[in-house]
Amino acid sequence: MVGAKYKYTLYEITYQQRNPLRYANAPVKKPLILILSHLLALGAGFALGIYTLPILTAPDAPTSAEVSRAA
Repeated sequence: MVGAKYKYTLYEITYQQRNPLRYANAPVKKPLILILSHLLALGAGFALGIYTLPILTAPDAPTSAEVSRAA
């Protein structure tokens, strides 16, 4: 098996040297993205709930007879 004793190929090593931040934060990157995406979804749901709650709980509009009686 050729190259089995090496962890990375030559291309991967040169790629890592050109993009060190991509590999430096690899163990932290995925959990951070997951946390941020879930917080974003939570915030969007909360904002949508704040927007729709008054619409869903609004009382019925008065009829034209009630309006004319009050005027």
